[in-house]
Order: sequence, then structure tokens, then C-alpha cells
Amino acid sequence: MAPSTVEVKWASRRFPVEFSQDEFQHATVADLKRKCEQVTDIDPSTMKLLAYGAVMKDDNALLGIYGVRPGSTVRLMGLVKVFKKEKEGFSRLSYVQFKKKRDQGHQTQGGEKAVLSKLEGIHTKLSKELVPDISDYEHKVKSYLSDPHRDSKQHRKLADYGVYLGEQLMKILFELDGIVCTDFDTARQERKRGVNTAQALLDRVDQIKELLL
Repeated sequence: MAPSTVEVKWASRRFPVEFSQDEFQHATVADLKRKCEQVTDIDPSTMKLLAYGAVMKDDNALLGIYGVRPGSTVRLMGLVKVFKKEKEGFSRLSYVQFKKKRDQGHQTQGGEKAVLSKLEGIHTKLSKELVPDISDYEHKVKSYLSDPHRDSKQHRKLADYGVYLGEQLMKILFELDGIVCTDFDTARQERKRGVNTAQALLDRVDQIKELLL
């Protein structure tokens, strides 16, 4: 029987993750993270997986709960290990510690008004900065491809800038995921809108980068 394959996007890379058909029926988010670890060496505790714009938060949930099926594409985000210098050497600032501090910071803001203000800032960054940057990037890529005398250095610059744009959008998705608005209906809807917008822009950047392949 043919394996059940999920495509994983990680930064500028793509790689397949295979399950047997029987295995896939019972595969959890944690199972997918462990398979991703074998390829990326990213600690599963620092990973975030996104499917169809939603963060797959429950490690014990079946992949199907998040709509993941054979042939689906999942996006992997993982923070680079951060080290801080100390007298006796180096100690790791783990993603778990980072996320805890970040979430506590969001929770202490207090009130839906403050949360909405934060979300408005994110929406503004998306619409006023990243959307124009992505449109400009698309124009430059198409202009480059239409030039019969293509410069390899320009190709590298365009490819690197696509990676940069993707990283900026993933940072926004991290930020949106850390905004606590459980009891705020309007804020929750605005956060969802931000996630959907950022995810759509990520997909657009990926499509533009693929033109350079």
C-alpha cells in the first residue's frame, strides 16, 4: 500500500513526511512533530505547526482534527535556539520560557480595548507594509524573469528576500498566536482575520518564490 504523505514547508525548504496508511489514521500532532524533528533537528517542544491558517496546538489531537489529510501541506515554524552569555558559560533560553513570558505580557495588558489596539497594529503592518512589499517583490521577480540576460547575483537576492518576507509573516503569526483573547469575541474575530491574512500572504510569497525555481 502506498504511504500517506504530508508535505511540510519549513522556511525555504519543503520535505515530505510519510506515514503508513494504518499509521496515518491514528497519527497525532506529536507524531508529526517527531517525524519533522528527524529532518530538521528542531526540538518538538519549540515547534509550531500550522494547517490551513490554524496553529495545531494540541499535541494529542489526531491530524484529521485540523483537517490534515494525505496530500495536505503543513507549515513548520521553529525558533532558533537562543543563548545568553553568563559568567560560567552559556545557558539556553528555551522557547517554552520565551512563550510563557510573552503570554504573560499579553495577559497583563488588560481589557479588550488593549487587545484590539495590539491587533490593529498588526493589521496595519500587514496592509501598509507587507502587502506593498510583497507586491513590489512580485513585480521585481517577474521583471527579472522577463530579462533575457539574467544575473545570478540578482537571482540570489530575490530568493533571499522571499525568505525574509516569509520570516516576517511567520513572526506575525507567532505574535497573533500569543495574543490572549479567550473572553473577547470581537478580538478573537480580529485575531482570526489577522491569521487568515498572514497565512494567505505566506502562500502568495511561496508562489512568487516558486517562479524562481
